[in-house]
Amino acid sequence: MKISWGTSITIVYTAFALATLGFVGFAMTQRVDLVSAEYYEEALRYDIMQQARAGAYMRNIAVSAIDGSLRLTNVGVADTSVVVDISLKRAQNPAMDRTYRVRLASVATDGVSTRQLERGLWDVRVSWTQGQKPYQIDTVIILSEL
Repeated sequence: MKISWGTSITIVYTAFALATLGFVGFAMTQRVDLVSAEYYEEALRYDIMQQARAGAYMRNIAVSAIDGSLRLTNVGVADTSVVVDISLKRAQNPAMDRTYRVRLASVATDGVSTRQLERGLWDVRVSWTQGQKPYQIDTVIILSEL
C-alpha cells in the first residue's frame, strides 16, 4: 500500500501540532519561581552605584564558605562595627532564602553558619552603608558536603 503525498503531509502536520500541544501542556504544569518574590520591585530599586562604590572592596573581599560558616575575608572597611546585610538566595526554591544582619567584625571572624542550608549553588548579596553611602557586592558560592 502506497501513501499519497497529501496524506503524508497531513500526518506530519498532525504529529507536529500534537507535539507542540504536548509541550505547551508540559510547560504549563512546571513551577516557575523568580529569585525573589519582589523581583520587579528590587530591580527598580537596584542602584548600580552601590556596586561601583563597592568595586574597590570587591577586589579584596572574599566570600567563602569554610567549615560550615560563611566568612568575609580581606575586608577593606576600616570600621568593623559596620552592620552588614547578607542575603543568601536559591533560584530553585525561594522558600530557602535567608537574610542575616550582622556586624562586620563578627562575620569576618566567626562567620555565619551555613550548616542548616542545603548544599549547592547560592547567590550571595553583601550590602552595607558607610558614611551615608550604600555599598553592595553580589557573588555566588557553592556549598559542598562537609
